[in-house]
Amino acid sequence: MTWSVLPACVSIARRAGLDEAAEDDDELMAGSGMRALPLADYEVGRAQDVEGARRVLEVNWRKLRVDHATESTWMDFRLHGTRLDRMSFSAMSFGAETIADSGPLGLVVIMLPLSGWCEVWSGDQIATIRQGRAAVLSPMEGVGTRWSADCAQVLVVLESDLVEDVRQREFGVPAGEPLQFDLELDVRTGPGQKLVFGLLYPLVKRLDRHHRMFEGPETVADIENLAASALLNVQRHNYSV
Repeated sequence: MTWSVLPACVSIARRAGLDEAAEDDDELMAGSGMRALPLADYEVGRAQDVEGARRVLEVNWRKLRVDHATESTWMDFRLHGTRLDRMSFSAMSFGAETIADSGPLGLVVIMLPLSGWCEVWSGDQIATIRQGRAAVLSPMEGVGTRWSADCAQVLVVLESDLVEDVRQREFGVPAGEPLQFDLELDVRTGPGQKLVFGLLYPLVKRLDRHHRMFEGPETVADIENLAASALLNVQRHNYSV
């Protein structure tokens, strides 16, 4: 399936106001020239050293092993984030070249670089992501990352049971092997571009504006199902047709 044959998704997007003209989203949508980390009204923590960054992450996101990639001892770590129901959005930067890794997160995470670069290892897959190239982390794969000093990313997190519910409903295949996505996602053209620039970034922009669309639980559920469906149909995985 492709984005163009998801009429239900298009209908949800229209009802939620996501098909509005995107001219006013240039700063975020272009993925360059950003002057501030997104989701600034949802700041959850910051730190100027590794220990502080670890604490902020463990309390507010996930427990990660974090360390400097160079001899520097200083960083400017910032984490912004907010949650819908079974989906959350975060914006993160370390402000120094940093290594961060973890065992399986039990979540589906879409990593969207806004600046700089990030090397990502997940299972036996490796990718270097930057503007135009994203990464999709599978829930049962350990992950390692190396962030450039100027790297800032939006992290879109989908609970694995949400993605699995949508997968079984749309693909009609009972759960067997753990869901595993291809790691690298090209968002410069085609369906990947439409997923990120037509759905995920507009959602981030509307969260920044405290859009009333997020006040209704039915619309939130529709948005979450839309995101899971779009991801499953755009990014190849071990259940892809």
